[in-house]
Amino acid sequence: EVSRRFKVEKINVVASHKVARWLDDNGQIGMKTDIEPIAKKFKADFVVLFSFEDFGYLEENSPGMYRGHANCKIVVTEMIEDKAKPGKRRAKVIYNCPFNCKYPSNRPISADQEGPDVFKRRFLGQLSDQLVRRFIETRPEDDIQ
Repeated sequence: EVSRRFKVEKINVVASHKVARWLDDNGQIGMKTDIEPIAKKFKADFVVLFSFEDFGYLEENSPGMYRGHANCKIVVTEMIEDKAKPGKRRAKVIYNCPFNCKYPSNRPISADQEGPDVFKRRFLGQLSDQLVRRFIETRPEDDIQ
């Protein structure tokens, strides 16, 4: 969903099926993964990593209540010119920030009000929108819903 929204904002992204294939062949990416080979493989100038520490749809200690929650770290790595090796590029972390999201923020939604698939789709839409807003300019009126 984040890749799709990046594309809407005219940000070039590697096709998700190519990334999925790479993950199948090489395993998951984590905070300790060397990003440089990945960037070189896809000829990327930047690699954006969302490393989730917590993610879920249910309100804690309240069965039958939905409240999406996500805690992650956003890390952006840029491929820069390596001064020690002219003509080569190396990875440099340029952004490293925690990110937290709760949806809805004011109170959970009863499972009687909304089915799980509808709630999950709305939460993922809200989460991806908030993540993408970290990378694009927005106007204050864009926040009015």
